[in-house]
Amino acid sequence: MSNKEPVRRFFEQLFNDADPSCVDEIAAPMYIEHAVAPFGRDAPGAVAGPDHLRETAAWLCAVP
Repeated sequence: MSNKEPVRRFFEQLFNDADPSCVDEIAAPMYIEHAVAPFGRDAPGAVAGPDHLRETAAWLCAVP
């Protein structure tokens, strides 16, 4: 598997198909978020990977 395949799967499944089940397989349990995460709530730093990505995707996909 190339490095592109998990990234492609992540975006296609999470954002295009609105299916967050891939997050548990792809995201590390903890990682460093370098942006204010998720966008204004918390300072940058360590986050719970899968949970954080699901919350961020939901925030990004929410219809105003």
